Amino acid sequence: MGPHICLSCGVPLKKDGNSFLCPHCGAIYDGVDEESVAKAVDQALSDAKREALASAKGLLWDTLHAKYPSRDNVMDAAKKVLILNPEDHLATIALASHNADPHDLNHALSSLDVTKAEANEILTWCLRSLSARTAGAIHDFADRHFHDAEKVEWITKIEEETDKLKEGFYETSLPRDVFLCYSSADMKRVVPLLDLLEANGFVTFAAFRNLRHGKGAQESYLSLIKEAMSACSVVVFVSTNASRTVTCDALKVELPYLIANFPNKPRIEYVLEDYDPNTPFMVKRTLKMAFPEQEYCRDEEDLLVRIANHLENASQPEKEAPRKEERQNTDSQQIHDKAIALFEEGDFEKSFPALKKAAELGYPDAQYNLGWCYSHGKGVEQDDTEAIHWYKKAAEGGDSQGQYILGWCYFYGKKVEEDHEKAAHWYQKAAEQGHGLAQYELGFCYLNGDGVFPNEKEAARWFKKAADQGDEDALTAYNDLQKQMGNEQ
Repeated sequence: MGPHICLSCGVPLKKDGNSFLCPHCGAIYDGVDEESVAKAVDQALSDAKREALASAKGLLWDTLHAKYPSRDNVMDAAKKVLILNPEDHLATIALASHNADPHDLNHALSSLDVTKAEANEILTWCLRSLSARTAGAIHDFADRHFHDAEKVEWITKIEEETDKLKEGFYETSLPRDVFLCYSSADMKRVVPLLDLLEANGFVTFAAFRNLRHGKGAQESYLSLIKEAMSACSVVVFVSTNASRTVTCDALKVELPYLIANFPNKPRIEYVLEDYDPNTPFMVKRTLKMAFPEQEYCRDEEDLLVRIANHLENASQPEKEAPRKEERQNTDSQQIHDKAIALFEEGDFEKSFPALKKAAELGYPDAQYNLGWCYSHGKGVEQDDTEAIHWYKKAAEGGDSQGQYILGWCYFYGKKVEEDHEKAAHWYQKAAEQGHGLAQYELGFCYLNGDGVFPNEKEAARWFKKAADQGDEDALTAYNDLQKQMGNEQ
């Protein structure tokens, strides 16, 4: 017999003559005996348990069928079901498949006795979580629970997935030719494009096909996507109105990662739809940064040719930098060394001609110093146009100070038109080479969304790097941001 509790609020009832009274909400149960109340309570608890179990199973089902189900979410949902029904087969398998030891799943599968419908659910999930160490148990499970054509169909699927594992199909670090960035809303276009690329011999990574969705939590998804992009030679962005939105992972995650980490990796914007006039400014800014040379195409054949050209260039031995032989010449090296020595001594009148020669020979540090001379009128008449020209040469040649100064000029509109996108681009280049001031400025770009998407974690990362080099302002900015982020949590 169940407890005497109120059906409304769950508080124990008090007997009052022929009635039962709830001391909490005041509910009165008239004309009933203890047995009737107990039965009613038992029924209510049973109904509530059924509803809770149905809700928990619905949550588990939705979690298992998410695009990238989180391991923690799956385990939490499975545990909620098992609390209410310890015999639930799908929850048992879902929990076992996410435990660290694959023997848990093997044992659970070998001991299950389920209906055909349940077996279908279980195999559907197990295929998403397949590994080399669980494939045998999953194969045996299908063999026990299906017959004839259904058995052949399941066994074939399991063997195909097992073969893919052996071939490295799901290995994100496997070198490939092309990385596809796209919106999941464009799958009717992406799938034929993938077929086209591979029919022409380009080994391609596409997340919908090459990621194991069953194992990937969202955080794992991001790291796997980055690893795959790193391993691919060319990035192709499928540009449509669906992919050109701030909510699309291709634009929100993949292209910013490309910009920040692989500035020289070949990339192509494959435009399948004209730009909407109302495309958000932030979207256009990100695309402009991702494709600074405006490399885009609209035609399939043009796309194939461009990819082939990029791959051919990547396979060639790196070409010698312009004037390399001349720079290695003893005379040119002496010109450079003399120019730098005179400049550092502050003898600008004598250093300028030597700097100009060294800059023209392609020495980035000389190019930066020559730009500085033009900017400040040292040893030559002040000339902003020439200053920016040589700062750009130095920045493009890899001189971190040149990159920082060029970024500073673009950010504040000094000698050039103000352009925060270009500023962030050059700050990033210099920061990646360890330039402390560039790291500090880049931190504020990420903090305020100047030239990049706002990102407090990236801002904190760059403030910390600058602070580690002894920049007290950067340390203050880092500490203030950490406090702010902590308060927001």
